Amino acid sequence: MRKIFVLTFILTILLGTVFSQTQVNFGELINSVDLGSQTATPDRNIVGIQSVGDYLFVTGFDPDDYWQHKLYKFTSDGSELLDTYSYGIEAAGWKDLAWDGEFLYVTDMDTIRQLDLTNGQKTGVTIPAPFYYNQGLAYNPMNDHFYVSGEGGNNIYEIDRNGEIIGAIANYPNYYTGGLAIDTVSPGAPFLWTYSSEAIGYNMYLKGSQISLLTNEFTGIEFEGESISSFIVESAGGATISYDYIADSVAFITINIRNGNINDQMEYAMFYDITRDEVPGPQISVNPTSIQNTLPSGDSIDVVVNVFNDGDAELSWSAYVETPNQDTIDNLGDLLYSFNASQLSQNNDKGMNGITFLNDRIWVNGRNFPNQQSVLYEFDKTGLLLQSHPYYTQNSIGFRSITNDGEYLYGEDTYVITQIDPETFSVVGYILKPSGTFSGLTYDPQTDHFWGGNGNGLIIEFDRDGNEINVFITPYDIQGLAWDQWSPQGPFIWAWNEIETSEGSKCEAIRLDPATCTTTGVEFNGFNFSNATYRDIPKDAVVTNQWEDNKVTLIGLQSADVIVGNDTIIGEDYVSVYDLDVIPPPGWIELLDPSFGSVPFGESGQFTVRLKSIMNDTLMTALIRVYNNDILNPQLIIPVNFEMTSNFATSLNQNIEQQEFYLGKNYPNPFNQKTIIPIRLTNPSDIRINIFNTFGVKVGEIAFDQLGEGDHQLVFDAGKLPSGMYYYSVETDSQRITHQMIIKK
Repeated sequence: MRKIFVLTFILTILLGTVFSQTQVNFGELINSVDLGSQTATPDRNIVGIQSVGDYLFVTGFDPDDYWQHKLYKFTSDGSELLDTYSYGIEAAGWKDLAWDGEFLYVTDMDTIRQLDLTNGQKTGVTIPAPFYYNQGLAYNPMNDHFYVSGEGGNNIYEIDRNGEIIGAIANYPNYYTGGLAIDTVSPGAPFLWTYSSEAIGYNMYLKGSQISLLTNEFTGIEFEGESISSFIVESAGGATISYDYIADSVAFITINIRNGNINDQMEYAMFYDITRDEVPGPQISVNPTSIQNTLPSGDSIDVVVNVFNDGDAELSWSAYVETPNQDTIDNLGDLLYSFNASQLSQNNDKGMNGITFLNDRIWVNGRNFPNQQSVLYEFDKTGLLLQSHPYYTQNSIGFRSITNDGEYLYGEDTYVITQIDPETFSVVGYILKPSGTFSGLTYDPQTDHFWGGNGNGLIIEFDRDGNEINVFITPYDIQGLAWDQWSPQGPFIWAWNEIETSEGSKCEAIRLDPATCTTTGVEFNGFNFSNATYRDIPKDAVVTNQWEDNKVTLIGLQSADVIVGNDTIIGEDYVSVYDLDVIPPPGWIELLDPSFGSVPFGESGQFTVRLKSIMNDTLMTALIRVYNNDILNPQLIIPVNFEMTSNFATSLNQNIEQQEFYLGKNYPNPFNQKTIIPIRLTNPSDIRINIFNTFGVKVGEIAFDQLGEGDHQLVFDAGKLPSGMYYYSVETDSQRITHQMIIKK
């Protein structure tokens, strides 16, 4: 039954996108109907609403009928009450409604309930809901998913019929969303509409706002809702979309909830015209659309990329570099190095809670328990303790988590984030943090924002003024957060979590999409240092591209129980370095700050791409991904082709017979351990083949004395060189040839 209906409905969608009406007064109130006074009691707590063909279904919980849950059936314009259904007294009132073409659904306290339209009664089918108090509800027939908002929360979650969270949308700060509705007809659809109360000081304003479900971001299109009374505060209730109220139009129908103990029985449905005949929101274009340059070795050039907004709403954008061959194989989660930080600290510290990586040093937050003194340990990569820095905090316990912005250290205290100079170890400033305790803290250099997370699954994005940008609730026991700006298709956040198994606690790293804080499907389990109860507890984590050449790593802090002799030692703290299976972008290309921004409609912004010629006779390619909130083009790619040339004539312009040598391309390529490099000599020669990494640093050399004239097949052994992209080069006084090779171990 449902499948037949959905197919018919989608056909209607395709035919309905040819609206010819030009909307002059977008968001105009075209009707308002008092629903509460038509009910028998009358009902003063009408909340949810759903349009179904020729009817409007409305939820209420009636204070004059012992707060019974009610479902009311009205005509499509709300002018006549047709039927009433009662459900008895329950713990919390039902809120918004949705319709999947066969059944109604209503949000309850921690559940979504299914209702039968033929008799208005509960079917017994329920869907677990993501919030303790669920509020808005909408159904998307294009993917058979529901969208749910929570009472007082900043998130809107996309869930399937099993209640599994598929995605998340960050709501505007201070927006309390009471109603959700899906628009599948307007150009650029599908859209999710929110009906919210915006809190500004002591005042509340009603807002209708549009979200593109292609980008899961607000389009910038919204309107201010009307109030029934100028002296009674009203808040946002449920919402629905109707395509039948006015021909060739889209009507957004909402409920205005009158706050306080009001006895006038006025609970209104508000009808707004939101018809549009063009795709809404920002529209991005860039100039240049591609970058091509040739430079001699040692030179550099800056290319300015202009970002234009040709749309009718604000454009937000951020740019990232991605190069070919960043992904390696089969190495995700490999343990590269570890050391027992407790044993290497000065006082056998077993109370470490935070870790970060700055200035080629590992910084670990701990506590000198004999002296009741908080301390920051400064280790080198081998685990050698370089310095201990005692400090005092407001909570007398010490920082719960730490991070850095490339220049300063930041520690999470009770009410503030403390900014510390790592050279002088002096406090240089404070950031007022959002409420709550963070067991994980990380920093996004692209937006200059901080992210905090805790064991309850809360993740908050905030700026340097302490303003909350986004708030997410996740199902993870977060003990550490780490920002990853190097992985392809990124950026990402790694959550360092504690999971319970039959063998005890384990460490788990899960890669999250920062736009939704839902998993990207990439994860791995941490190494188990325990040899006693198999208890490994995550403490904190950081991601860096500076641990070693051609690697992006996650450095985790974790606690483990170990057995030494006949004694069980509880809570030894280990620093563990894990391979993230990614080769970072090379040093020949970088984006100069700032490489993100917001552009009002009709205006432009810009960012700068710096190209550096670090080798001779080498052709390099890269992509610049520009993420944005344009509905039709949310990811714009700028290809980069960059040729590095020598300062003298190269072999490219010479006949092979006139060259001193000809250097062929190695095979196989990629290779695991050994590869063959073909070379042809016109005269006997001493040959030196130099090996460089992508930063132009020489990492090896192969010497061959007095090779004879003719063809040679030279075998190169990669030895202990890690997986990644490299270059091999042969140079004489008049000639240099360079080729690329890839090691995959």
